Amino acid sequence: MDENARCAEPLDADAVMREALVVSALDSAQRAEALGLPGDRIVLSCKVSDVQDLIAVYRELARRCDYPLHLGLTEAGMGIEGHRRVDRGDGRAAAAGHRRHDPRLAHARARRRPHAAK
Repeated sequence: MDENARCAEPLDADAVMREALVVSALDSAQRAEALGLPGDRIVLSCKVSDVQDLIAVYRELARRCDYPLHLGLTEAGMGIEGHRRVDRGDGRAAAAGHRRHDPRLAHARARRRPHAAK
């Protein structure tokens, strides 16, 4: 915010927040690649509660990078969490799903996972 305030035309606080999210996601992806994670294994995700901010952040991420984008939406208080992967047009991110959170289902999923040998 201090750096922004020194600009000839400072951005509003929402724009600064959106830019910080974009920069953070891109920096994290670059750091993951520097540590050896292949770029094709990276999916970017930003959690933003305001829909218009969410749209702006994801549009900017899509403009600045080629990583697939994961869009997680939460309906507060309803126990519903939906997941959408943004289709970038190249088929890399076309998966979509929706589920109602139920702790019993989480335990059932955990029981189905193979356990590592100890």
